[in-house]
Amino acid sequence: MIYFIKTNKNEVDIIGSFGLRHLEKSIISTVKNLSMKYLFTYEGYVKSVRKTVGIKSLAPLYLNPQNLLMFLDSPRKWECIIINYFAITNFRYQNNEIEIEFPDQNTMYFKIGLNKFKRLISQATLVLKYIEYKNLDCLI
Repeated sequence: MIYFIKTNKNEVDIIGSFGLRHLEKSIISTVKNLSMKYLFTYEGYVKSVRKTVGIKSLAPLYLNPQNLLMFLDSPRKWECIIINYFAITNFRYQNNEIEIEFPDQNTMYFKIGLNKFKRLISQATLVLKYIEYKNLDCLI
């Protein structure tokens, strides 16, 4: 499970239950490669989410039942941070920062407003509900 993805100088750090991995790529390249790993393009996914769910910007990226990635900023920006919705065990807002706890008791602080964070959570929930609905629909 991925916990979060962030840039560190000229590389991308992916932190998760597997530990820390460094990639000498940009965030957008990392996102595109993760998407291709699950047999879809990032651009096609964004268009699909815009059309079916109505999310016009910072669409959460559903990869699998363990990874639903939320973008704190545009993935085209070098400083973008990506947080996995499923990896959040608790969060608190204090001093204009969100403190997020992950499953292994690791805590990170991110500079993001509370309203923006709540919007990202509600968008992730919306995408998740849509995916669950479609999966149930396929079983009928």
